[in-house]
Amino acid sequence: MDGIKYLFIPHSDYFTRLWKVLHSGFSEKFGGITSIVNYLGDRFASMRTYNGLESLFTLRFPKGSLLGGISIDLIEGGLNVLTMIRGAFSGFIVLLTVAYCYRKITSMINT
Repeated sequence: MDGIKYLFIPHSDYFTRLWKVLHSGFSEKFGGITSIVNYLGDRFASMRTYNGLESLFTLRFPKGSLLGGISIDLIEGGLNVLTMIRGAFSGFIVLLTVAYCYRKITSMINT
């Protein structure tokens, strides 16, 4: 009965083991790229959880200065533009990847 059950319902750690196998295979094939991607992912994760300010790009003026006690977020004004640029850049990267893969596949087929 357990055999039939596991035929349709995977073990509880199935996806964890599958992810480890896929990750190790990808790391074996593209070792340098995975280390760069992991490094960048760690850097962006640390930026998201930065606890010192509301944003990494906040200017605070000291109390005794001309603009005393004022905080200015440099990103807030351009957030819509940055969001649009991020979407356009992501789309560009996807198209570039598709074009590169298409060229590689056609060159493999033709040889």
